Amino acid sequence: MRNLIIISLTVFFVISCQNKKKPPVIDYSRPVKDSAAIADSIRQAEAAEQAYALEQARLDSIAQAEEAVRLEQERNKYHIIVGSFITPEYAYECSSYYSSLGYNTNIFPAENGFDLVSAMDLDDYSEAQKMLDRFQDTVNYESWIYIYPE
Repeated sequence: MRNLIIISLTVFFVISCQNKKKPPVIDYSRPVKDSAAIADSIRQAEAAEQAYALEQARLDSIAQAEEAVRLEQERNKYHIIVGSFITPEYAYECSSYYSSLGYNTNIFPAENGFDLVSAMDLDDYSEAQKMLDRFQDTVNYESWIYIYPE
C-alpha cells in the first residue's frame, strides 16, 4: 500500500506538472524596435522637410539673382519714353497700344511716383538719339530718352 501511495503521488505530480501552463514570454525588445522605427521615420520626415526648405531657398536665390541681373541690364540701357502716368491703368493702356504697334514696351517706376512707358531700349546713347529723332518724326513727337537710375 505504501508503494501504491508513492506511485499515485508520483503520477499525480507528473500529471500536474505536465498540465501546468508555462508563463507567457514577454518580448521586451518589441517596444524598442517600434520606438526605433518611429524615431527613424521622424528623422526621415525632418530630413525631407529640410531638403525641401533648402531647395526652395536655392530657387528663391536664383530667382533673385536673375531679377537683379535683369534690372541691372535694364538700368544700363537708354529708354525711349512715350508716356508718363501717375495712374497705373493709363500706363498699362499706353503700353498695350504701343505693343500692338509692334514695340517691345516696358513700364518703369520713376523716382517722382510716375510710371514711365518705354517703347524701346537701346545700349548706346548715340544710337538712342538717332532712334529718338526717327521716333519723334514718325510715331510720337513728345517722346524722350530716359536712363533708368542706378
